[in-house]
Amino acid sequence: MKLEVDIHLKQGRFQLGAQFKCSASALGIFGPSGCGKSTLFRAIAGLSRPDSGRIVLDGETLFDGDRHIVVPPHKRTIGLVFQDARLFPHWSVEQNLRAGECMTDRVANRPFGFDDMVDLLNIEHLLGRAVADLSGGEKQRIAIGRSLLANPRLLLMDEPVVGLDASLKMQLLPFLSKVHQALHIPMILISHDLGEILQLTDLLLLMREGAVVASGKLDQLAQ
Repeated sequence: MKLEVDIHLKQGRFQLGAQFKCSASALGIFGPSGCGKSTLFRAIAGLSRPDSGRIVLDGETLFDGDRHIVVPPHKRTIGLVFQDARLFPHWSVEQNLRAGECMTDRVANRPFGFDDMVDLLNIEHLLGRAVADLSGGEKQRIAIGRSLLANPRLLLMDEPVVGLDASLKMQLLPFLSKVHQALHIPMILISHDLGEILQLTDLLLLMREGAVVASGKLDQLAQ
């Protein structure tokens, strides 16, 4: 993953000014609540439009204010995982997972199949269940699987284990590490919990009051 971000975005009284470059396969974005992490998430995903600047992913310009380039979210090939799973409540687990395969042009050359994802996330026993019957951790596993089945070039996650109790977090985070190692899909994890981030990567982007204040490996930032 090669990601370049240099954007400014104003929302009410809040202003985001984020500038950084990343060439790692896994990046953690860390900072206190209200520092702009979710705003940055939405800008990279294409859900919010910056007022100015540019976003470039793997050589493709996703946003450029000067050149009036705005690639819509569904064409950015970025898998999104939110704080809440956002599953379709009237569909079964399998139907929710299959929703990730609806863009046939994106999944045509996918290096893994549906059954591979089910095995990887250990969710075969859940396929026939209704969403209402799932625990919070199970719902997030389904949300992650759905995003991955769309064959993204980047998995972007905003606080995916927030609100889960400690035992559920301990179950879900190893799955994320396993997914990253097995599928080699780059990922960005946004969290206000440094421990969560360090289970997946030691490359950090530190944010405070709408700005990126430091970036690098943990041992470098601790000096």
